[in-house]
Amino acid sequence: MSSSASVSGVLPPLTRPALIPHAHASFRAINRSKELWGIDSEKFKPERWVENHVPETVKSIPAVWSNMMSFLAGPHACIGYRIALLQMKSMLFTLVRDFEFELAISSEDIGRRKNIVGRPYVASDPGSGSQLPMLIQPCNVVV
Repeated sequence: MSSSASVSGVLPPLTRPALIPHAHASFRAINRSKELWGIDSEKFKPERWVENHVPETVKSIPAVWSNMMSFLAGPHACIGYRIALLQMKSMLFTLVRDFEFELAISSEDIGRRKNIVGRPYVASDPGSGSQLPMLIQPCNVVV
């Protein structure tokens, strides 16, 4: 094994590992930052991701989906993000079309565990694990 790598005939010595500086930033914090997205960053506003409505402060965020860091960007972007989006859209369409949803408990009693993927839990019973009690009823719409 050689201690050099060849790129276009140039052989740089590999005597030490390349150090790449990194920063620790929460994707959730970036995706919901009031400084980046505005004072209403916690509200669900689909129009904020339409090209003509994207705030100037987030246009420089390198991302594959609507200037959000959920799927990263560039060579490190999630290779399955398009499939994930398609699956989520299909599932949400079916659920929203066929069912009515309502929280089974007060919204104040819902907490969020901070993991790689945020998970809801019942704040009054944190030992019961991740859960989001919902009342789900079929829609009474005739198609």
